[in-house]
Order: sequence, then C-alpha cells, then structure tokens
Amino acid sequence: MSELDLLLEQIRQKYNVEIVPLKVAGKVLQVLQIKDFESYIEELVETKPVGLMDLPYWAKLWESGFLLAYFLGKQPVVPWNRMLEIGAGMGTVGLYASLCGHNVTITDIDDDALLFARANAMINGAKAEVKKLSVPK
Repeated sequence: MSELDLLLEQIRQKYNVEIVPLKVAGKVLQVLQIKDFESYIEELVETKPVGLMDLPYWAKLWESGFLLAYFLGKQPVVPWNRMLEIGAGMGTVGLYASLCGHNVTITDIDDDALLFARANAMINGAKAEVKKLSVPK
C-alpha cells in the first residue's frame, strides 16, 4: 500500500471526502476536501459543545486563497528562496505555488489539516514540504 493510500485510509476513517478540481490561472489542482462541508459543520455543532476555535477553518477553500495562489504563482521563481505558508489548511495555496516552481513549506497547527495537505501534495505531484507549525505556549 502506498503512502498516499495510507493517508487516504486514515482520512476516510474520520471524514467523508471527495476530490474536486480547482482551477487557478490555467492550472487545475485536484483537491481532497470534506464532502458536503455544511452538513459536516451542522453535525459537529449539534453533537458536542464546540467553541469558536474548535471549528475546522482549515477544511474550507476560502475565496481569498484563489487570489493569493494566483499572485504567488506569478512571482518569479528564485531557486534559493523558500516560501512559507503559515496556517495552510488543506495546502492549496502552497501547492499551487509549488506547481509553479517555487520552493514551498506548508505549515499548520492542526493535525487533520496536515493530513489533507500531505495528501493533496501527493495527489498533485507537488514537491512542497508539509510540516507541523509549533506554537509557543
């Protein structure tokens, strides 16, 4: 079983997911995301007490991410420079920049977000590095 298959199996144990195309400036990413996000949020909120910081903001494709991805993809590639995406969620902005030739490190504090970002990197053949962001307490 491949590393991607193991990741997908781990993700599917917790989430109902689908892979959808995401087009940015002529490139199409295949993005693993939660299927029926709204129903997932409704179920999450109705089944247990959830605080504002407990909501999975990482699991939504935000419209502002399309603009940021487009902008980063248009920047000149400088081989010795690295881009750091902080709070990447599913990693789509960093993945797009990586597919445009940039050296990218994708980070988040949420373990599930990192699973999705790793899977999305593998699905798209992106060479982005995915790491957990450590936050001092």
